[in-house]
Amino acid sequence: IIIFRFLKIIDNKLVASNQNNSLYFLDLINGNQIKLIPTEDTLVKNRFINNISLNDTHSLFLNTYGSLYAIDNTNIKINWFT
Repeated sequence: IIIFRFLKIIDNKLVASNQNNSLYFLDLINGNQIKLIPTEDTLVKNRFINNISLNDTHSLFLNTYGSLYAIDNTNIKINWFT
């Protein structure tokens, strides 16, 4: 079972993250998965919650491990992470 924690919409794409720090890009019209970006999973459970922020060019994803990812909204590829 996938439990989505955050949902955002940009350019007919639904951007969602789940409890395992995976970032999903789904087609807003038909629900098909466009891209899945898995990130680090945390072994120690904490109270920190992952988060997504969007602008016209990038999606920023901060996962519960503390890594920050910048994903290009056009080609859905990771530009950088730290």
